[in-house]
Amino acid sequence: MPLSVLPPVIRAVIAVSLAAAVSCAPGASSTPADPGEADAPDRSPQAQHETPARTVVVLTFDDGLARQARAAELLRKHGLTATFYVSSGLLGEPGRLTWRQVDELARAGHEIGGHTLSHARLDRLPPKEQRREICADRRALTARGHDARTLAYPHGAAGPETARIAAECGYLGARAGTAKKPENADPFAVPVALTVTADTTRRAMERAVLAGERRGGQVTLVFHDVCADCGEYAVDPAALDGFLGWLAARRARGTRVLPMAQALKDAGIVAGGSAGAAAPTRGPDADAPARR
Repeated sequence: MPLSVLPPVIRAVIAVSLAAAVSCAPGASSTPADPGEADAPDRSPQAQHETPARTVVVLTFDDGLARQARAAELLRKHGLTATFYVSSGLLGEPGRLTWRQVDELARAGHEIGGHTLSHARLDRLPPKEQRREICADRRALTARGHDARTLAYPHGAAGPETARIAAECGYLGARAGTAKKPENADPFAVPVALTVTADTTRRAMERAVLAGERRGGQVTLVFHDVCADCGEYAVDPAALDGFLGWLAARRARGTRVLPMAQALKDAGIVAGGSAGAAAPTRGPDADAPARR
């Protein structure tokens, strides 16, 4: 007999009975859905980049090149600071920053570090000449009013005596070359996560930071010239601008961006000394090189 011809009360009883039978069937569950399922962890690729440990990114610019003034503008735009490693004996030469520009970088909050007097490849020099290159360079910077607490070995190369000499010259630490063990805690062999070249994409820079966030610790990036299609070791200003904007936003996730000396001190790798750079004041002869 069709259900439609049955009285309404009978139809209601049949409907309830059928529902009860279904709920008791094998495989059926009477437990309500877990309300927490809607809040399950996000497994998206972006979620996997959450910072698991304290990460510090150190942006370094080598050689004191004139076009790094553009980098300073972009850093200011995004509220970031960096470390500029300069060879004091080359400042003021064509294509190089002037002393006045270096002073301005320090006043903007950037660290000024040493890069030897003449950008010498230290591993090819006898200890006496290494000492002259490292110590005279630092004396020139400190005479100008810069703290010069860290050194970057030109070409990332150092001999067996170089670290000791650098320490004796007054440095707290030194940046070395690209290393397979970026967690190295030797203050005089700070490894580089990525040296940016003309072929380095913005995404590659971001990946270096994300890898560091997963690992925790320090991520050091090295830049040289700042221009489009002008050399092997150059970064396009547009790519740098985009990367710095992205990096600035990572601070909300706990990633910090610090100059080298401050990063080493905060990590407990070095002690003492003063981080950052002093803001020097000079008179009309501000572009004159310091006496060495």
